[in-house]
Amino acid sequence: MLNNIHLNPFAISNLLIVLTCFPLCFVILLYGRTKISRIYCLQVLTVGMWGLSGFFASTTRSPEVSLVWWKISCAIVTFIPIFFLHAVSLLIENKNKVIVFLSYFQGLFFLFFIKSNPLFLHEAKFMFNSFFYAQGNKLFLFYLIVWLLVAFFSNFLIIKFYFERKYKEYLLLLFAALCGFTGGAMNFLPVLNFHIYPIGNFLLPIYTVIMAYAILKYQIFEINVVIQKSFVYSSLVTLITATYLIFVFSAERLFQGMVGYTSLVVSILYAFVIALFFTPVKNRIQHLADKIFLGKDPIQIAKENELMKQELERAERLKAVAHFASGMAHEIKNPLTAIKTFAEYLPEKKNDPEFLNKFSKIVSGEVGRIDSLVHQLLDFAKPAPLNPQEIDIHNLLDDTLSLLNNDFIKHNIKLVKEYQAQNSQLKADSNKLKQAFLNLFLNSIDAMPNGGTLTVSTRNEHQESSIGSSILISVSDTGHGIPDKVLPHIFEPFYSTKEAGTGLGLSIVYNIIKEHNGSVEVESKKNEGSKFVIELLRNENIIRSKK
Repeated sequence: MLNNIHLNPFAISNLLIVLTCFPLCFVILLYGRTKISRIYCLQVLTVGMWGLSGFFASTTRSPEVSLVWWKISCAIVTFIPIFFLHAVSLLIENKNKVIVFLSYFQGLFFLFFIKSNPLFLHEAKFMFNSFFYAQGNKLFLFYLIVWLLVAFFSNFLIIKFYFERKYKEYLLLLFAALCGFTGGAMNFLPVLNFHIYPIGNFLLPIYTVIMAYAILKYQIFEINVVIQKSFVYSSLVTLITATYLIFVFSAERLFQGMVGYTSLVVSILYAFVIALFFTPVKNRIQHLADKIFLGKDPIQIAKENELMKQELERAERLKAVAHFASGMAHEIKNPLTAIKTFAEYLPEKKNDPEFLNKFSKIVSGEVGRIDSLVHQLLDFAKPAPLNPQEIDIHNLLDDTLSLLNNDFIKHNIKLVKEYQAQNSQLKADSNKLKQAFLNLFLNSIDAMPNGGTLTVSTRNEHQESSIGSSILISVSDTGHGIPDKVLPHIFEPFYSTKEAGTGLGLSIVYNIIKEHNGSVEVESKKNEGSKFVIELLRNENIIRSKK
């Protein structure tokens, strides 16, 4: 089959059209949900089908077969400006439906003549010493004038609408349309027996790429696509690789025609040598594509993503610190009140030894308490490596919950503690666990804006020993719950369903628990609430054995 195909630059341009249009058509089908998106999908599909039929028409050795393919391609090309005009009319909400109707009518009219009327296409002529090209007759000239008028009118509507609204996406749409229709119009010149190589066909893949960018960035034609840059990068690599394979194959076939060898081994050897020479070019094109479409190369993107992640983690930590500090402000009020009360009585009882002794003890104790609270805040705020120490998980939970008393009152949330763990001692980093539990509690508060119940419970796991090898901490709420489709992604970095969320709160919880060689699981039902269950190893020996 490959021996019957003669690759040439025009055929390669058609393959590029196929490789760009069909994936874009698939994306539009996947994400487009409106009439305008479906109409535009048809336009992209017709461009892709033109590329496919043009490829077969320009690679066959038979003029009769070539003419059949040219008639098929001409029938397809007829509807490219028609679908585009229809999509643009819907896009700008143009009320003149008569012109759209007439454009479809003339398309069907010419479709009737393309198949068999010799006044339209009468032969396939060998041109450019390369491939067969269809030759048109009198009716074809009339067809071309109408085709150009439909294409011109659709571009006129875009220009008119742009100057009325000044939307920059319409300027991008106009530029893409001009590329596409200019390149397409140049393909008609050889049909009229002008010996001008249809190099403009290479503009059609550019049109498709520009439109893909417009769809990704501006959701033009009501196609709302949410695709990460990694997807764009992968698509570009695929396109470049496909171009690379086409180049290697066509170059090998060219050498075969020049030298005249027929050995399969020699063909493979030539293809390998060509691939070696083209690889640096492919890498350079890939690098330029990264610069043009993504703004930077993959290494720079990876570094920026890491920096962004660090910044967001810092922001989440500062958010937790703000809640921590807010709760501490209330904790500090009590010792300050005691100090203030004794200070007010000091002038009157400065000669009372009993009062001075009591004053000294209380003030010293309260100042120490304030100092301890401030140090806790400082330790909590600064990032540090894991520093496991013996702690009581019940005390840690109580300390963290006490910081949120005002939030519980404000949102009418009832707090229930069910501490059933007989031994609540474990080795862990208290500051990091406080941050993890604070994030969980804040998450529960957000889930219950109109009130509810927050239940915090503990129990020892593996009760066959008196100590228990681990402690299970359960945090459950009666909030709005987590949808099933969201549940598998809640611990993923940057995944958030909240408008102002960073998507790192639960990710930080997960990482902190994993740092302690623990585990975290979640159960949730929509409108019924969520339950997070954390398992923490109780002693250092077990931690070491798990590593």
